Amino acid sequence: DEYINKMIQLDKRKHTQNLALNIKLSAIKTKYLRELNVLEEKSKKEELTSKTKKEIDAAFEQFNKDTLKPGEKVEEAQKKVEEAEKKAK
Repeated sequence: DEYINKMIQLDKRKHTQNLALNIKLSAIKTKYLRELNVLEEKSKKEELTSKTKKEIDAAFEQFNKDTLKPGEKVEEAQKKVEEAEKKAK
């Protein structure tokens, strides 16, 4: 019973995270298409494509961080601390 409740909570959390990612990607797509309609110059369109790709990459990176298991989050935090200490030296 407790196990089933825990699994249901995990499924709900995964669903919420997936939904948030879909909403974020949809917003990026809408913004891209609107700006693309306005732009006429080819160079500006390439800039927009590059900028949009960075936004999508950032969204996926954030999604991956949000969906890490607790043990992986601890490892990632330790790596960041080590990197910060190296930079401080």
